[in-house]
Amino acid sequence: MLLSHEKKFIYFKTKKTASTSIEIYFEPYCTGQPDHIPAQSTKQIISSSGIIGSRRDGKTSDDMFFNHMPAIFLLERIGLRTFNRYFKFCNMRNPFDKMVSRFWWVISKRGVTRASTESSFDQVRSSFNQYIIRSPAKLLANDRPTYFIGPEAVADFYIRYEHLNDDLSAACDRLGIPYDVERLGTYNRQSRTLNEPFSSYYDHEAADKVARIFAWEIAQFGYRLSK
Repeated sequence: MLLSHEKKFIYFKTKKTASTSIEIYFEPYCTGQPDHIPAQSTKQIISSSGIIGSRRDGKTSDDMFFNHMPAIFLLERIGLRTFNRYFKFCNMRNPFDKMVSRFWWVISKRGVTRASTESSFDQVRSSFNQYIIRSPAKLLANDRPTYFIGPEAVADFYIRYEHLNDDLSAACDRLGIPYDVERLGTYNRQSRTLNEPFSSYYDHEAADKVARIFAWEIAQFGYRLSK
């Protein structure tokens, strides 16, 4: 997560949405240091200019601010006045696509990637559908508290994964920040490399479950199982 007092924004970090790329893009505006160079891993940084939540190898259990932290935690720690005044945004992604990305992220923890597996796609598809069907809804949607407090979404703007450059440009315009697509890096994509259409992974039962769990996201952004 990020908070900039200079630009008066809060960035909520969601999962499997290109959020690290966006976080690193906006991080320099939270430091007051023009020569600040972001990294994939960082400890929490709290200064008069803003806040950078810890992530990856820099994260500890004692941190007050960290990646993917629930919005309610942030509200409690910065106060209602700042939370309501600042422009709040986060990344969003078609949940049908996001669940495929999440599946491969989970599998990658066992040292297996889409490119390295010897399983046929039929076997991969079966494993994916079993993963969706057997997983609790709260696990599959475990980053929703990042941008929801109770039953309400609290972000003012969403950078859609499918329209990343256009929405990033719009966010930059809103904040008075230069838009430079060449500064946008790519991170954390090693586990899924063949990129079969995400719609090809689903059977009816798994698709229906994802549609139920992510009904708000689907209604809000018009997402579908097919592109």
